[in-house]
Amino acid sequence: MTKTILIATIGTRDLALYCKDYNQQWLNVGNAFQSNLEEEESQAVRVQYQLEKQGSFREVTQYLAENWEDYQDKVSPIIIGKLIDDYQDKIKTVYLVVTNQESFAIPKYCEKDTLYSGEVIKKYLEKNYNFEVKIFYQGQKDENPADFEQMFRWWQSFWNVIDPNNKQNKELFLCLKGGVNQSSEAARITAITRFEEKVTFFDFEENIQDNLEGKPSPYTAPFKGVNYLWSRKQAEALSLLERYDYQGVNFVLKPYLQDIDNEYIRKLRPYLQKAIKWNITDFDTFIKGSQQIPSNNWWWKGYESAYLGFVRFKQGNNIEAFFHGFRAVEGLMSELIKQKYYDCVVSERDDTPYLKSSICGDVRFPEFRNQRVLFEQNNQLGLYGDKLYSLVKIALPEIVNDHKWQDFDYLKQWRNRIYHRLIHLTEDDLFKYWQVEKEQEWKNKILYYLNSLSGQSYSSLEKASFMANYHKQIKELITQYTP
Repeated sequence: MTKTILIATIGTRDLALYCKDYNQQWLNVGNAFQSNLEEEESQAVRVQYQLEKQGSFREVTQYLAENWEDYQDKVSPIIIGKLIDDYQDKIKTVYLVVTNQESFAIPKYCEKDTLYSGEVIKKYLEKNYNFEVKIFYQGQKDENPADFEQMFRWWQSFWNVIDPNNKQNKELFLCLKGGVNQSSEAARITAITRFEEKVTFFDFEENIQDNLEGKPSPYTAPFKGVNYLWSRKQAEALSLLERYDYQGVNFVLKPYLQDIDNEYIRKLRPYLQKAIKWNITDFDTFIKGSQQIPSNNWWWKGYESAYLGFVRFKQGNNIEAFFHGFRAVEGLMSELIKQKYYDCVVSERDDTPYLKSSICGDVRFPEFRNQRVLFEQNNQLGLYGDKLYSLVKIALPEIVNDHKWQDFDYLKQWRNRIYHRLIHLTEDDLFKYWQVEKEQEWKNKILYYLNSLSGQSYSSLEKASFMANYHKQIKELITQYTP
């Protein structure tokens, strides 16, 4: 079960006192600048008159804490009170962050310390609500609440105390209106870095008239921590996309993918799922539902496999780049034979497709009239290996004297040698075995083989691959989206 924790930084304006002598108004204990609506004296001064207690903010709030029994029904957490009341059924624990610099800072800074104000609010919450309240102090051990670096370390230590095991079953409400700006900013950064989508921020809008009537300040709509993180998460997702790590992109963007009311997210979600399937060669699931493949397009998977080989190359995986490229060509050879001699081929899901020897007597295919020797004793010829290549030469006689196709014989030999050995393959090795010198030549050579087999004239693997277009759209959608 998710536990909701509320963390509030307490400032000098978080506490109000009911003042019977001043029109029964609730005056802000620490508001030394904001005057009453009609009078010159500040609310803080009038509070002191009401209490008959002169002194600094620290001294006045200490007096209230020490005389709690007399004032317990006359104080109110005037900033966070409404938020706590609205969410009281959800909140499990409240942490109040206060300052106490008496031992280390010069007196003028200690005068506004909020430790006693925090104690009064703690007593108030414990009296009126059923949840645990704890106080944490800033300004100890030479800490300066106005020093961002020191506060950054303080908040990191704070999170380690309240969440030592980095558990994911906590939801955080952060109220950072009070206190020092540097501390609040450090709290915001460290919280979203550690808890990400588990953090919700609340801000408050002062309403002087309502506050004077004892009504706590209204709060703004909750602001999720993931929105603060977006620029960083976007950059991380785009970096993963550069490596074609679609699963990683999906993981990083998981909190944002719940934003289904956003048009970019509605498109991005299915595109990422398709890309993940494509990346594990599940091409059928990849293409299902959004891309209609013409019934006569029997070659598209070959180009997808070739583009996947290029992706593996960009990822630095030369072994898989070699095999995906080779598989694309050999796989399309098989598809060519199946398509051209479809009623002479037996193709079952779990078995290697094979060509029946009856084709040698089929008048429609005179090219097989003298090819009975190719077939096994069982009258079958499996569509793989050297015999598949022999079939392709029969089906496409124009490649027999093509020097690039003659290179394929050399490539086949290396494929068999590499496949059965646990060796590393460098980029130079990959190019050497494919008999090219650089990346573009390698891509062009694979494309040449595929175009020869399919009869198409694609100018690049990117133009032939459906995934290349999806990749481009995924990048555009991530770039355009804002929470």
